[in-house]
Amino acid sequence: MQTIKRYKYFAISERDKSWGIYVLNNGSHVLPQNVQYPARDHPAHHYFRWSSGRVLQEFQFFYLVEGEGEFESEKTGLISIRAGHVIMLFPNVWHRYRPLKNSSWNTHWVGFDGPFARHLQEAGFINPAKPVIEIGYNEQIIQLLQKMQDTGQNELAGYQQVMSGYLIQVLGHIYAIQHRQPFQNQGYETLMQQAKVILAQSVEHAIRMETVARQLGIGYSLFRRTFKEYSGLSPGQYLIHLKIERAKELLAESHRYIKEIAYQLGFESVSYFTRLFKEKTGFAPSQFRDHFTNEISEPPESESSNQAD
Repeated sequence: MQTIKRYKYFAISERDKSWGIYVLNNGSHVLPQNVQYPARDHPAHHYFRWSSGRVLQEFQFFYLVEGEGEFESEKTGLISIRAGHVIMLFPNVWHRYRPLKNSSWNTHWVGFDGPFARHLQEAGFINPAKPVIEIGYNEQIIQLLQKMQDTGQNELAGYQQVMSGYLIQVLGHIYAIQHRQPFQNQGYETLMQQAKVILAQSVEHAIRMETVARQLGIGYSLFRRTFKEYSGLSPGQYLIHLKIERAKELLAESHRYIKEIAYQLGFESVSYFTRLFKEKTGFAPSQFRDHFTNEISEPPESESSNQAD
């Protein structure tokens, strides 16, 4: 196997920083067995020795597509890593990593920073205490990383914003895979998708969540807890969201009384429906209908001006 390296470091402008997230560097390495890592031609500001490790001032992750190795940080201790792992590196956190002596090493990596990246850490979407994420071989992520590299080669105007778009997609895919794994492993993902179908079919009538749980064959407490962990909303909140969306359609597409719509959607009273609708949309039902009707009935500006002439 031949050593293949492709990487680039980018100059970041104040405009790039104001975008919220930006790519500082990216690259890919294909290394044969028993090759010194990192290579001595690695840039000095990112080079490190295994004996001393390093501390970065940026976020970085590398996706190990092929090979085995070991990773250590002040947060984790020594961890074995293998193909299919993504390893997240964090600002001001000491770390080191390397391939095993008799293992080849194929990686894609990206360095990045910005307020949005800091927000992801603060919100717990990425965690220095859990930097190793197993995602397996994911062709979609590899293609996005390759597109990011290709975009950065010529640095055409706006290239940073395009690269950051790919980066956000990659981070989103990594998080989604990580988030779904416990539900898949426990066999709950199919049940939660079935629950969403049942709730969608219940938009125009009342249904008890205990009934949904029985249809799924699990206890109510387990259903409610698992659904909220899976979707971010309780089953009741999710059903209300569906009902409000359906109410918007009915208000915009029909001239039915608001009272009729409220009862059609299974709300216990018009006042409860009105209060909930305003809470979720910012409009009372009548205001929403008037606003929507005015929006679609008012002619385009060019058409209005032509008529005036």
